[in-house]
Amino acid sequence: TEMRLATSPDLFHWTPQGPVFTGEETARDPCVVRLDDHYVMVYVAGNTLYARDSADLRHWAPRRPIYALGRPGAPESPFLVRRPEGFYLFFCIYDGTNGDYDDRTTVLFLDAHDGASLDFRRALVVAQIRAHAPEVICDERGDWYIASVERPHRGLSVAPLGWE
Repeated sequence: TEMRLATSPDLFHWTPQGPVFTGEETARDPCVVRLDDHYVMVYVAGNTLYARDSADLRHWAPRRPIYALGRPGAPESPFLVRRPEGFYLFFCIYDGTNGDYDDRTTVLFLDAHDGASLDFRRALVVAQIRAHAPEVICDERGDWYIASVERPHRGLSVAPLGWE
């Protein structure tokens, strides 16, 4: 499996740039976030979530495991959020028991002081949300939203998100 890069000047016309890394069976569902002076990609391979770092989006450091699902099934669609208090990792579960678009999303939390490695293997589960392939958005006013595809309705659903 390859993780590939494509670029676009307008989000309509894309130019493939080739693979950024290869050789990982079932690598998929990348989430790329800018953290300070570098990028972090969180993605799924097998039943594990991995992270890689990059300064330029083309060259990526070796993978490091950040969370492994401790039961049958696989994590899906990870999304990483950085807030002043720490890091939140959202991901879905797929184990074949809740349909193709499973809406069981787990949210893990790492305190800002423990977040440098993004190692969520001992992180706290702080929420379970009914969403599939969640993405978290903060608008220009500082209001937060969560998007979910296919659940609760076909297509894209967006709801306000509050932090406690």
